[in-house]
Amino acid sequence: MSRLLSTAYFCCGGFASTQKREREREGEKKKEKMAGGGREAYRNLLKTISKHVTAKTKNPEFSAFIREEFRRHAHLKEGDDEQHSIQQKHALARDYAFLVNSVHAHKV
Repeated sequence: MSRLLSTAYFCCGGFASTQKREREREGEKKKEKMAGGGREAYRNLLKTISKHVTAKTKNPEFSAFIREEFRRHAHLKEGDDEQHSIQQKHALARDYAFLVNSVHAHKV
C-alpha cells in the first residue's frame, strides 16, 4: 500500500512541478512578446519594404534607413525615458507596413 501512496505522491508532485514550469514559460513568453513587439514590427516592415518597394525600385537605401533606425534604439530597456516614443515608432512601423500591404493589394 505504501508503494501505491508513494507513486501517487510522486505523480501529484510531478504534475504540480509541471504546472509551475508551464506558468513560468507562459510568463517568459509574455515578456518576450512585450519586448518582441519591436522585433515583430521590424521584421514585418522589412518584409513589406523588400517585397513592395525595394524590389520595384532596385534601391536598397530605404531598407538600410529602417535597419539603422531600429538598431539605434535597440539598447533601450523597459524603464527608459524614451520608451514611450519607441513604442510609438513601433506602432508607426506596424501601421506603415499595413498601409503598404493594403495599397498594394488594391492596385488595379
